[in-house]
Amino acid sequence: MVNNVFKKSLVIGIIILFVGAIVVPNISSVSDQLKNKNTSIETTSFNPFKEGWKYRTSITINHNKVTGDLTDFPALISIVYAGLRDKAQIDGDDILFMDDTGEANQLYHEIEYFDRSSSELIAWVNIPSISSSADTIFYMYYGNPNSVNQQLPEKVWDNNFVAVYHMDGNDYTDIDDSVSNNHDVVGVQGNPVYKQTGKVGYCVDFYDDSLDVADSNDLSFTDGSGNDKPMTLETWVKCDDNTIIGETNPILSKYEHNNIEWYFLKYPDGTDRGQLYIIQDSNGAGINRLTETGLNVGNSGWNYFSAVYNGDETGYGISFILDGNYEAGDQFTNPHYNGMENTNAQLRIGAYYTDSGGGAWYYWHGLIDEVRISKIARTTDWLKTSYNTMNDPSSFFSYGLEKSKQKEYINTPFLNYLQTHPNLFPLLQKLLIQLGI
Repeated sequence: MVNNVFKKSLVIGIIILFVGAIVVPNISSVSDQLKNKNTSIETTSFNPFKEGWKYRTSITINHNKVTGDLTDFPALISIVYAGLRDKAQIDGDDILFMDDTGEANQLYHEIEYFDRSSSELIAWVNIPSISSSADTIFYMYYGNPNSVNQQLPEKVWDNNFVAVYHMDGNDYTDIDDSVSNNHDVVGVQGNPVYKQTGKVGYCVDFYDDSLDVADSNDLSFTDGSGNDKPMTLETWVKCDDNTIIGETNPILSKYEHNNIEWYFLKYPDGTDRGQLYIIQDSNGAGINRLTETGLNVGNSGWNYFSAVYNGDETGYGISFILDGNYEAGDQFTNPHYNGMENTNAQLRIGAYYTDSGGGAWYYWHGLIDEVRISKIARTTDWLKTSYNTMNDPSSFFSYGLEKSKQKEYINTPFLNYLQTHPNLFPLLQKLLIQLGI
């Protein structure tokens, strides 16, 4: 009886030594890693699992949806991911994006919408380098109750963006410029309807309404001496009124009274084609170009409509990407056009004013979402990829299984040890048999 007790004690002692040698160091390591800083992290290399984050998933961008190699590209992550429910902070402050696992670099992001109860997240992530020949993989971390807000919206958008509006506010005072220029919406005409279902999150519905933006010289695209500068306009539009034939439907404009610079619109000839019109204020001469095909009307769907002007002061310098397709239709150049002038015209979303015919306001009739203005001529590859990431996010990226900190720092090393020591269990079994237990 005593001998049997001794044998059992010996086996228990061996197991304790084994556990102490293999498992405890891993647990101690995890304990050290739980002592996190929980500070806002900016452009630093660190391991989130060592800083208090508990979960992550991989996100893979489908290279077939990327039409050219791009840098600092704002990718849309629109996802319903069950892992965020009850694990992320209720406001999503602990949601974090990294370019790799382990010690890695943080990726700038901006959250447009997050509802933890439904696990829905709409976020923009700056991808430093995105390839058209190989999938791009990065990682989303969450589950850190002590984390401060990890967003850096103004750094999601490269320095060539002049203004970015998600059009998701509760009223005009809540529609702000996401970039650091702070061209926020500061006024309103009429009664636009906010928080409508948009192409990406929420948007604004216009009829006889407009939003007025805090203006600045960098929205005029001229050097002040009659020399035009490049510009790119991007937006999603949905026209809900096809009954007014021959009436202009402006989307964006710097055109009011006698202060005219440029406007972006649905052309009033019944073809519903899009147009960018650039005008010299002092003599009324201008350049313009039309898309080859028309915009959807009568609630028939959304259009991604972007116009590029390379600054060469001819209509040939204007081109479009309409729903992912390159377009360059009818163009016109007035021989008297000598460049734009900075007239301090108010930038308006959804309207413009003309003095002709005794004076009249014209408005966009429908929805407007995701307005972007850049001070360069964006490439066709950039704009087509922008269309792809917003038009169908589910085909643009995919996500992997949830990985937890515990599995990575406790279970995985332990299992790896067992896998690299296949004779461990037979030895223990042999020992027990020899001891007669």
